[in-house]
Amino acid sequence: LAVMYYVNEFTNNGFSLGFNIVIGLFLFMGLLAHGTLERYYLAVNSGISSITGIVLLYPFYGGIMGIMTGANLNGVSISTEVTEFFINNASADSFPVFAFLSAGIVNVFVPSGGGQFAVQGPVMIPAGTALGVSPSVTAMAIAWGDAWTNMIQP
Repeated sequence: LAVMYYVNEFTNNGFSLGFNIVIGLFLFMGLLAHGTLERYYLAVNSGISSITGIVLLYPFYGGIMGIMTGANLNGVSISTEVTEFFINNASADSFPVFAFLSAGIVNVFVPSGGGQFAVQGPVMIPAGTALGVSPSVTAMAIAWGDAWTNMIQP
C-alpha cells in the first residue's frame, strides 16, 4: 500500500519531498528492508532504545489525525461528523461523560496521552464549547478517559 501511495503521490505532485513524505518514506523503507515488523522494531530499538516508541508510533498518530481531519469534496471530515454527533446528542451535563467514554475507546488505538489529545482535542474542545462546557472540563474528561483504559492498553 505504501508503494502504491508514493507512486500516486509522485506521479500527481512531482518528486516533492515534504516533511511528512520523508517521514513516511523512511518508516516504510525501513520496514521493507527488515521484512517483518518484529525485526524492524528490534533494529530500531537496538539503535535508539529510549525513543523507539516515539519514532515508530508518532507517524501513525499523525496518520490517524490526517484521517480524522481530512475533508471530502463537501468539506466534511470524520472529526466534523463526530463533533456534530456530540453536539446533537449531548447536553452540557452529559458531554463530559461522553468525552470520558470516547477517550477510553480512542486510547485503545492511540495509547499515548499527548498523541490521543492531538487526535481528540480538536474534535472534543469545539463540541464542548458549543454546548457550554469549559475547555478545562473537556480536557480533564479526555485525560481521565485515557487513564482508565491504560489497564487494557498501557
